[in-house]
Amino acid sequence: MLALLVLTAVTLLTLDVRSFGPIDAARRAALAVLAPVRGAVGWVVDPAVDAWNGAWGYDDLQAENDELRARLDELVGADAREASALETVRRFLEQADVTYAGDIPQVVTRVVSGPVSSFEHTVTIDKGTEAGIREGMAAVTAAGLVGRVERAADGQAIVQLISDPRFGVGARVVSSQALGLVEGRGRDRDPRLEVPGDDTLRQGDLVETSGLDRSLYPPNVPIGRVVDVSNRAVADGDDTADGTTSSTLGLEVVTTQQAAVDLHADLGRLSFLTVLLWEPAR
Repeated sequence: MLALLVLTAVTLLTLDVRSFGPIDAARRAALAVLAPVRGAVGWVVDPAVDAWNGAWGYDDLQAENDELRARLDELVGADAREASALETVRRFLEQADVTYAGDIPQVVTRVVSGPVSSFEHTVTIDKGTEAGIREGMAAVTAAGLVGRVERAADGQAIVQLISDPRFGVGARVVSSQALGLVEGRGRDRDPRLEVPGDDTLRQGDLVETSGLDRSLYPPNVPIGRVVDVSNRAVADGDDTADGTTSSTLGLEVVTTQQAAVDLHADLGRLSFLTVLLWEPAR
């Protein structure tokens, strides 16, 4: 009996592998008959199976989801840090590449705080006397003059910006070599340049530090460009008189030109400053 059963099974398997027609037909008929039963059983059993799997596998799924969320947050954070680092490097290279200072020693610093009110015109940098920074030294960016070191201590320094109404710097007009003075006029106004003469300034003239003997600033540091030129006749000893009044009073009339200076450096976007370790001769 066993041998007969084995022989029958081998025969059926052989015929099935060879795709024997009657066996294929019988299989199709059996599947057609059993299909409704299988569907009904699945309709009843599948929810129970899903509920069983959900009940016993919920903790694993929750842990996996938490792990994936943490990984996603880590990747997002890494991208943000990389973007921030690239922006920091870009600003560093943009503002700290000072080529016009020649062989003057330089210290690159980072701006750690800005003005605390609209009436202040200072920023704080993260290096001070330990790096050789002293009061009076020029603070610049690659674009040009920003201000001067007002106070210096170990580990930080305060930089007075060129916008401060108390700020003044001897200047030279590049095209004419005329000498004058640039003074701050507040945060929302361009500094003012004043030079003697009545035919000295032109719109767009470049202005830089004069670097005269005993000047507080090294020479040839870019400041900005001339805009809004105007003439001004001043009576010697009377800053409010015009030419007619001066003639009547018999005073000597000195004609000067004034102009606003559009700064090269953007004082509103200072991330890094370079301090030029230069001091005037005593």
